[in-house]
Amino acid sequence: MTKPRDPEALLSAYLVAGMEVLPDRVVDSVLDEIHRTRQRVVSSSWRTRSMFKPSLAAAAVVAVLVSGALLMSRPSQPVIGGPSPALGVSPSPSQPALTPTPTAAVTPPAVLSLDLTWTKLALDGRSPRVAWLDDRFVLVDVDSGAVSTSSDGASWHALQPGDPDPGYAQLLRGSYATWQDNVAGWWNPQDAGDGRGEITGTPQVTARDILRIVRPPAEPTETTPFKGRIGSIGIGPAGIVARVGSHLDWDAWVASRLGDDWVSHYTGVSFKDGILRIGMDNGPGLRVVWADEGFLPGDYQDSQGTGFAWYSPDGAHWTNILGGVSPSSNSGPGFPTILETVVGVSDGFIAQGDNPEDSCRLPDGCSDIWYSPDGVTWRNLGGPEACSSDCQVLPWKGGALVTDGIKRFDVWTSEGHSELPMAAELPAVSEPRDLTVGTGPLGLVTVLKDDKKILVTRGGVDSKIQPMPAEMAAAGISGRMPTVAVGERSVLIVLWSGSYEKGYVPSLWVGSAEP
Repeated sequence: MTKPRDPEALLSAYLVAGMEVLPDRVVDSVLDEIHRTRQRVVSSSWRTRSMFKPSLAAAAVVAVLVSGALLMSRPSQPVIGGPSPALGVSPSPSQPALTPTPTAAVTPPAVLSLDLTWTKLALDGRSPRVAWLDDRFVLVDVDSGAVSTSSDGASWHALQPGDPDPGYAQLLRGSYATWQDNVAGWWNPQDAGDGRGEITGTPQVTARDILRIVRPPAEPTETTPFKGRIGSIGIGPAGIVARVGSHLDWDAWVASRLGDDWVSHYTGVSFKDGILRIGMDNGPGLRVVWADEGFLPGDYQDSQGTGFAWYSPDGAHWTNILGGVSPSSNSGPGFPTILETVVGVSDGFIAQGDNPEDSCRLPDGCSDIWYSPDGVTWRNLGGPEACSSDCQVLPWKGGALVTDGIKRFDVWTSEGHSELPMAAELPAVSEPRDLTVGTGPLGLVTVLKDDKKILVTRGGVDSKIQPMPAEMAAAGISGRMPTVAVGERSVLIVLWSGSYEKGYVPSLWVGSAEP
């Protein structure tokens, strides 16, 4: 009567009895364990379910939660292979007795080294693009359109006619964003692969970029959904947010109204109540009702200026998002805008944008980082200001990493920010360096091109700066920046030698991480 109740043994006996009747004492034990388990905080994996996939059936969830709660509550106890003798339960006549089976030894996952072993790979073509998409490396030669894939970066499979292909050549032709096996890529046919001019024979679509969205197993969709040039896309479980800038050639448009020498007489510009005013010292200037021209506030300036964003839950239906920040009257045109770089996170979106210093009411101050749970409503996360233009916003384990690649590593989520612990251990850097940063399943890799070094971290706690092998260091001697793709156990880097005038020569390297 005083013997403690073991809920694991009770549940095993219940299973042996053929699931005919669940005794009250077992119910009590299970409920007690579930109640205690609910008090524990469990971190979820950053590879959460895609926004396009259905959830598990309710019955399966309940079964997993019940058994999982019992197992988690006593991690140090052995797995029970049969009913406890103390319970005195006999096998049902319709079900044979369970025979205890040996428990397989659990092998802990291998801890990968921070050292990468580098190997140069043979490379066909002069315009390679590399990326880690879903579960594989993809290598595309932009000139020929040839595509190869690899799981480890060492052995490659060249795609043949009839092989599954979501349009890798198009996706890597421009820019892309990913979330698990969902990919959004965008490009403009007028942009050559090296950015130096128009591709011969392509259609004139300067005002609209082509957007390709891949959602396996569905067929890719390819659209031109909005006017303007896409600057950034964040894709995650909550949908897609695209930051779009103006397609307007501002100088040419103003010159068509005020003459080719307008710049020498220009005195200032203002925007209020939908009216654009451009002052001139040699005449009345220009007064324009912006909407009457067919323009939106985001059409001001060029493709790198202010702009709007669009939200879509599925890549097919889009809603225009008007930014919620208006800069002060003395800091430039007052067109509302927030979004610059956008990334999808596990519970919405993180974006870098304007800091509303003139209207900030947060106790810790306003930052350049914003959060949205739905892609439409946004709030400033406060805290320290984000990096300058030297920083990038990259996906990082369900959140967003704002980093310059060598001395600042801020992780932002909907709850705020923290700094990767390794930041305190890295050597001090007095000035910006030419570097390229990549993140992926393996972690973060920074290529310090001029220093001929590579920084590697798996989780942001431990890190190592490794010198490039001599042959690899000699390959990256041009002014063109490297490309980094980070996979599960290896890293691909494209380095360039040569010059703009004489042409660039690429080389492809794979860095393998071993236990």
